Amino acid sequence: WYFTPSAAIAEATNGEVFTDPLGSFTNIRNTLLDGMPEDVRLKRLASHLLALAQFGQYNFGRCVDHGEKTAAMISLARFCERYAALVCLLSGKHAPYYKWTARMAREQRDWALEASLLDELPTLAVNDSRGCYECIEQLCGAVIDYLTEKGLAPRMGDYLEPYAYAVNDRIKTEQIRNMPLSTD
Repeated sequence: WYFTPSAAIAEATNGEVFTDPLGSFTNIRNTLLDGMPEDVRLKRLASHLLALAQFGQYNFGRCVDHGEKTAAMISLARFCERYAALVCLLSGKHAPYYKWTARMAREQRDWALEASLLDELPTLAVNDSRGCYECIEQLCGAVIDYLTEKGLAPRMGDYLEPYAYAVNDRIKTEQIRNMPLSTD
């Protein structure tokens, strides 16, 4: 579950199956549709949180401040991709191939406002980097509100990194809990 890319799971679970005479694929697909184990979901969630903190809250602003425009845009793109994937995960969906992830995020009604703000970030980055950073903070604030409302973490300020470790600490399986949090 943890090492299979979300896009591969999305590919196997979206659309219709037109033929499966032995039922083998349908059985696997139904297992995937039943949802991932909670510890794996929490590990993926924690990984997304750490990435959002690194790419959006920390590196985007630093890159802008240092005049590193390309690096800032790379950080912003990674933030947007991970945020959209996070919305999918929190909505019980598997994020599809990267170019469709933002679209799927926009389709999640509970996150419609955040998905529309996410769509504004590229324009803001070009025209108003300060406004872009404030929008990133607003998006991260929505995630923090979700985490605290769902009891996944206590409120610990505005930076997402401590939330990543708090969510990771909730993982019951020691082997999964002790795996590194990846921002890749």
